[in-house]
Parts: sequence; C-alpha cells; structure tokens
Amino acid sequence: MKSNLLLRPMWHRRSERIQAHVFVCVPAYALWKALAHMLHHAGIKTRVRKKNPDDPEAGPQDRPMSPAVALKRLHDVPIGDIFLETVEGGKLRLRRVARPNPEQAAIIAALGLSLPERICADRDVTPKGFATQPRPE
Repeated sequence: MKSNLLLRPMWHRRSERIQAHVFVCVPAYALWKALAHMLHHAGIKTRVRKKNPDDPEAGPQDRPMSPAVALKRLHDVPIGDIFLETVEGGKLRLRRVARPNPEQAAIIAALGLSLPERICADRDVTPKGFATQPRPE
C-alpha cells in the first residue's frame, strides 16, 4: 500500500495527530483505489517503453494505466486567472479551466468525467482599504 502512494512511516506521539493522520490517509487511499477501479473498467492503456531484456527485438507494449500515471498526465490541465477591472475601479478575478490536451481529454472522457468551467466562485480582489472611485465619464 505505501509503495503505491509513496508514503513514509509517520511517527506521531499524540493521539490527536494519529487520528488526524488516519482521517486523511484512509480517504486518500480509498480515492486511489477508486481511481484504479475506474481506470481498469474504462480500459485505458498506457505504452510501456521499457525494453524487455529477454527479447531485445520486442517493442513497446500496452498495459493498464495506473492511478499514478493518470494523475501525472492530468496534473498539467491548465488553469488560468482572468483579471478584470470593475466600473468602480476594483479588480475581479475569474479563475477558469482551459481546454485539456487530446491525451488528457481522452482520459477524462474514458472515465466519464467532465471538467468544470471554473474552479471557484468569482472574487473581488480589490485590496482592503482601497477606496473605489467612480470613473469620470
């Protein structure tokens, strides 16, 4: 289990920290296994580029995609901020998800998922204490 998640032993001395550690690790492991199950049933494959020492003539072969590979590929889905100035002189931040590349889109579609248009609610990022003044017309 720890080899899949690349964990190291954690030595906590207080019971609250042990409980917190378990509270985080158990759902993380459950999500990891759920992703592995979804990838298996979707039939998503990845190319193995390692050479076979027994058969040097053999080329790359397909194997089921692991959760680690899927997360590594999906890690680079672009997210960007759009900053707009309001009429009152404040600033508004719109955090949006860009289009994934074809490989990422194929993984997302095979899993039956869809990307959201935005990550969080749009926020006013006007600095505190900033007096907004109407623009002259």
